[in-house]
Amino acid sequence: MNISAIDQIVVANTLGECVLWCEQQQCLWWTDIQESTLYRLSWPGKKLQCFETPERLCAFAFTEEEAVFIAAFETGFASYNWQTGEVDWLHRLFDKGSGIRLNDGRMDGDGRFWCGAMIEANHKNFTEGASLYSLESNGELIQHFSRIDISNGICTSPDNTEFYFADSVKRSIHRFDLDKGQLTNPRQIVSTEEGASPDGSVTDKDGILWNAQWGTGKLLAYNRDGKILLERQCPVSQMTCLCFGGPNMDLIFATSAHDGLNNQQLNQEQGAGDLFVFKSSSQGQLSHRFRLKALRSQ
Repeated sequence: MNISAIDQIVVANTLGECVLWCEQQQCLWWTDIQESTLYRLSWPGKKLQCFETPERLCAFAFTEEEAVFIAAFETGFASYNWQTGEVDWLHRLFDKGSGIRLNDGRMDGDGRFWCGAMIEANHKNFTEGASLYSLESNGELIQHFSRIDISNGICTSPDNTEFYFADSVKRSIHRFDLDKGQLTNPRQIVSTEEGASPDGSVTDKDGILWNAQWGTGKLLAYNRDGKILLERQCPVSQMTCLCFGGPNMDLIFATSAHDGLNNQQLNQEQGAGDLFVFKSSSQGQLSHRFRLKALRSQ
């Protein structure tokens, strides 16, 4: 197992996140949460487009309609047409600026969209912490568990029987059994060192868990029990999310951030916030899509 750096796309995102490969369009999508901006990059042509979002877009998933995403905005869940800017709200959960917002999210193999919330810095008034949610294809929203600081690392195994979840502040990754949207038997498989926070994750076709690490600037691959199989140092400290993509699904695209870095750190990390591209000996899986037709038929 190995990866090698092949490209760096200069975008200087404040907080690049939720990077996804679209096989139909042969392009990459991701969001800069803090700048309320959605990015689309054709590959290998590298044509870059940007779209302003109505509020901070934290995570999203594709649907069967090319221009419509299921979106986790900072305040709740909606269907979002990136071409027209139209937003159809499904569940509003939070007030803007309240100190709590949605964060990391990803589809499972049964067609539900999982997304967890986070407590933003300097907000101590949420004694129950943030929660993890799943949005069913019929529009039902289910709250699973709370007492979360920063939800991250959400993904499932290729056979959809296991669910991974990270709490960045607690520096932990847990694996759950997943059955028809129910999470059971939680066990911590990874505990990172001080200053190393697990961020976005994805599994490859062999079930290897890949994680972007905030603070150390590493990409790591783990087996299902949390043993490190690969560790790759990146040139910036705040790696945020990753996905497999490309025509052969053997490229890794990884987002990063410069949010919170001081001038000295920015001088040392000239690529902070850029998109990094690696060639991998592993292959990924195509992203699952949310069934918008099932939602609209309700």
